[in-house]
Amino acid sequence: MREYLRPLRDFPRLLIAIPSSFVENDSLLEASIKLGLIARSAAIFRVEEIQIFRDHLDRNYRRNMILMKDILSYMETPQY
Repeated sequence: MREYLRPLRDFPRLLIAIPSSFVENDSLLEASIKLGLIARSAAIFRVEEIQIFRDHLDRNYRRNMILMKDILSYMETPQY
């Protein structure tokens, strides 16, 4: 008879979604600061995934989505 261990995580998976228009009218510095605050908050609350969705009000959605993805992936990379 096999003995099964309890999973280490017994609460549901947590993810958040951010619209692509979140950084629409911001400079690169302002966008980095805003996304840094989102990333820190996500780390504090143990968010496993951040999804970026297309906002239909955003004219430059593709550029904004790529910018957000790049900034968040840089923050995920360890320093050394």
